[in-house]
Amino acid sequence: MADSLQKIGSTWKRWDLHLHAPGTKLSDSYGGATDETLKRYVDELEASDVQAFGITDYFSFDSYFAVSDAYRQYHPEGEKFFVPNIEFRLTETVSSDGRNVHTHVLIDPHVATREKLGTLLSDLHTHKTRDGVRLRCRELTSKEDHEQATVSITDLRSALAKVFPDETVYIIVTAANNDGLRGVDSKSPRSMSISDELD
Repeated sequence: MADSLQKIGSTWKRWDLHLHAPGTKLSDSYGGATDETLKRYVDELEASDVQAFGITDYFSFDSYFAVSDAYRQYHPEGEKFFVPNIEFRLTETVSSDGRNVHTHVLIDPHVATREKLGTLLSDLHTHKTRDGVRLRCRELTSKEDHEQATVSITDLRSALAKVFPDETVYIIVTAANNDGLRGVDSKSPRSMSISDELD
């Protein structure tokens, strides 16, 4: 075996770790997560030369589960790899125009059980309130809720540490461009401090 491995050299695989799917909570251009749209979607993924996909949704893992389930149904022998990628708008802002920073959390699918991901969404509070009580991510039900909700980076890190004590099973990725850290107001010590903390 050692001899055969020495002859192989490097093996490269293509990954796309930020991919929205039918039924994504915001900007769903697929027409919803119907059986038809999900089948067409996973057929495209199967035909792709990309091997691993980060299935992304806002404040939710619904798209990840829908795509994973549909893929197993329609391509039971398929070898594509799916990673849950949850996208948040942070309460913290760094730009002079007050735009919220976008942050993603990618979690090792080997430990990302439905139970653990459900617990994360139940434990993580947003800034939105209903009847004076902060809503948890799991309690966001409408498009308006998802458009308006934010979480603080401190609450996010705390909830992740509680559900996934092994920090090596997830990665927090904050955008640089667009709604990310590159738009930091460099004249504001507060913005610079927040940007450094997020970075």
